[in-house]
Amino acid sequence: MAPYFDLPMWEQRRICISSLLYEQKVHSVLEVGCGEGKVLMYLTAPTADDENPITHLYGIDINADSLKKAELHMQPSPRDFSDLRVDELHISLFHGDATGPPIPEIAPDAIVCSEVIEHLQPSLVGSMTGAVLRGYRPRVAVFTTPNAEFNVNFPALGYGTEKAQFRDEDHKFEWTRAEFVNWANESAARYGYKVTFHDIGTWMCGADDSFVKCGGCTQMAFFVRDDAANVVDVVPQSDLPVPRLFATIDHPFYDKPRLPEDDVLQLVRKMAGYAIEYDNVFYLDILWNMMEVRYQFKRRRILKEWLNTKVEDFMFLQCGEDGLDEDNRADSDLLFINFNQDFSCLSVGTKNGYKIYNCEPFGKCYARSEGGIGTVEMLFCTSLVALVGSGDQPTLSPRRLQIINTKRQSIICELTFPTTILAVKLNRRRLIAVLEEHIYVYDISNMKLLHTIETPPNPTGICAMSPSSDNCFIAYPTPASVSVPSSKPGASPEIPATTDVMIFDANTCEAINIIQAHKTPVSCLAINRDGTLLATASDKGTVIRVFSLPSAQKIAQFRRGAYPAKIHSITFNATSSLLMVSSDTDTVHIFRVADGQKRSKGSSGSSANNGGSLHPSDSFASSINSFGDSDSVVDSYSGNGQQQQLR
Repeated sequence: MAPYFDLPMWEQRRICISSLLYEQKVHSVLEVGCGEGKVLMYLTAPTADDENPITHLYGIDINADSLKKAELHMQPSPRDFSDLRVDELHISLFHGDATGPPIPEIAPDAIVCSEVIEHLQPSLVGSMTGAVLRGYRPRVAVFTTPNAEFNVNFPALGYGTEKAQFRDEDHKFEWTRAEFVNWANESAARYGYKVTFHDIGTWMCGADDSFVKCGGCTQMAFFVRDDAANVVDVVPQSDLPVPRLFATIDHPFYDKPRLPEDDVLQLVRKMAGYAIEYDNVFYLDILWNMMEVRYQFKRRRILKEWLNTKVEDFMFLQCGEDGLDEDNRADSDLLFINFNQDFSCLSVGTKNGYKIYNCEPFGKCYARSEGGIGTVEMLFCTSLVALVGSGDQPTLSPRRLQIINTKRQSIICELTFPTTILAVKLNRRRLIAVLEEHIYVYDISNMKLLHTIETPPNPTGICAMSPSSDNCFIAYPTPASVSVPSSKPGASPEIPATTDVMIFDANTCEAINIIQAHKTPVSCLAINRDGTLLATASDKGTVIRVFSLPSAQKIAQFRRGAYPAKIHSITFNATSSLLMVSSDTDTVHIFRVADGQKRSKGSSGSSANNGGSLHPSDSFASSINSFGDSDSVVDSYSGNGQQQQLR
């Protein structure tokens, strides 16, 4: 298979562009050469920073047919009418030549010129640059263009030969990195800007030793206006007409007045009650994400300030003793915690970075502060760590996976995905990234994408992968193989519940079995150390079942309790003789797998009523000691393991 980009270049460019614009807190953006509006459409989604929404988008293009398509693409979707945004969004498209005079009625904070200048005749590049940086003089500007040197990695282009070709037949030129830097530095000095450079798409999956590292496939210049600069250059003059208005699109937003104070209080109390019922604890984010609440307050900050004045009205919420201050109560610094595959290390992600602890003897062996880290997964006791940011800053996007060598303090590889990464699992042979509707399977020795599994909606990232390289199985929820039709004539079919579990062999990249696990949706999965047992729980949380792998035969069943509970985690001990289950009832249950197996075999199909939980007379201390059995020592944390194969 020929080398390829794990995420298409067009999407990598849009992610990089939008991240830089959000970081600069811009409110209006003009795209020069907008074409069919694909970049603008990427910016229509409400920004994560609700204090700095993008409210105006503008596009200019010389092709009227492209603008017609852009107008169609930028129309509000049905969801935009049902889930109204809290801020206005106005889109204006203009037909005309971008090298001409500026449009007098707009003053954008930012201008994007993505993959445009290479389509101009070299003699017009100066006019385009002047029109953008001097005519509009935006606070920031983004220019991207192909890196000609990277063409050496595309053999069909014949880079460096007499038959060399451009990437697109309409390209008039393609700059090397030096040529691009010279143009950008001269333009910045002339028009009073500071410029930084970014490489996009520096690596291709499946590349061999012939791959030439020469920057990114796309090169980006990011201009930031220097208001202290002494700009003597005059506004460029042009005989071209001013671009004319082609179309306007206004997205619906909530513009009704705020409810009376008593009604707001009643509404928030009701919604906060739902939040408690949902997660047994009060989170400000959950409340803010409720549409009805968001409409009344518009800004997360205003909601927080309002709650701080209403402490007495929210005493029923589990918010702590320090009032409703967010730092003490609504959010914890802890974002992630998990053991490695052999329970010898503990990895912790926080709002300020991540830490790794040795379990025996207990002590911190590595820490790094770099912002919010939402996922920290280790590869046994090696120095290879997989990180996913929490999204509190653009460089720590929840869609970006970084593989880190903690010993060398270097990034081994970096992958960006189309949606949020919900979970990461790895062993010595495979790494998987779990998204809401996909699971990406990689060869960990070279990070080559082997397979993409399409899954039913899995918003909480429920998935398990065996630590074993030989029995390398992945388990994830899937809809019941037999669906029950609706009893009401003419009723629309319901989305089937994910009550079954799919077993996928990550070595052969094929599905090998389906387990009919529960009658209600699966909520938690765990595979033992050898990859021979799978434990499952449903969202009801009263019964835990254990199945053999890969045969999918039920070998044990335990009753955790009579009342429903949310299962937080399931874990086998090192020898698979014990199974530990934690839940939101503030209890931990430990089951003997052998006892559960005997009860399951002797129940004749009714084992759901014959639990296998330990009685008080059983030795709890010996169970805990067995759970800690491990033949791994953290002395191997020196980094001489699997990560060497990744270099």
